[in-house]
Amino acid sequence: MLVSGRLKAVGLTWMVIGALSLQACGGDSSSSGGSSATGQSSASSTSPSSAGSAATGQTPASSTSTAPVGSSAATASVSSTSASDAAANSASTTAVALTIQGTPAAIAVAGSRYTFQPTVSTTSTPVAFTISGIPQWATFNTSTGLLTGTPSATNEGSTSVITITASAGNSSASMTPFSIRITAPAANIGTATVTWVAPTENTDGTPITELAGYNIYYGTSPSELNMQVTVPGSTATSYVLAGLVQGTYYFAVVAYTSAGGESSKSSVVNDAI
Repeated sequence: MLVSGRLKAVGLTWMVIGALSLQACGGDSSSSGGSSATGQSSASSTSPSSAGSAATGQTPASSTSTAPVGSSAATASVSSTSASDAAANSASTTAVALTIQGTPAAIAVAGSRYTFQPTVSTTSTPVAFTISGIPQWATFNTSTGLLTGTPSATNEGSTSVITITASAGNSSASMTPFSIRITAPAANIGTATVTWVAPTENTDGTPITELAGYNIYYGTSPSELNMQVTVPGSTATSYVLAGLVQGTYYFAVVAYTSAGGESSKSSVVNDAI
């Protein structure tokens, strides 16, 4: 099904979007779910200055000793100068605190793969990961922190509390503890592939220069497109919506700019899942 329309917005010059279509099909789908160092040091120094005084035209004071007559003569001279101040340097460095973050999916579907990869702050020291409360159906990589696995129907329910910790040198950080709820696959789950033709010009005929991506609005009523997915990238022309239960869905596509503005919606298309 093809739909074309003109996109408009108050105070903005908008794009012409064309050829919106979609293809729907049934099938299973899965759902998954300190302070920093200043990097500076302070230092202070004072240049030494020679102390002592010498009379004009005179050489520094010296002491001389002469050996007894008939023996080899030896003369020793001693002179000294004293510095007024010694150089002083100081440096201060604050250690960088390690951080770990991420948002693990709270729900996993039995029979579908679950994956969670936390991220840590940049550090020059190798990072090691540990985990407590790992589900028996999952595996954990202590080098990367990757938690993954496929629960089965016998695992339905909530896992115990899981905590992932990252350590680097003498620094460590832990994620907020979380758990995963395992659910049974939903019946009659399907997908819909929405496609469109990327606009090339604004409504006034000028070339598009700020196109940043698209928002797909959809729902079970043409007047209530209350669900949304964002598709970043000006070159994107399709997107697969998964996890749709059986029914008829309506779709519209909107273009948005790098400044965050949106055009008006395209014409609405629909299909049954």
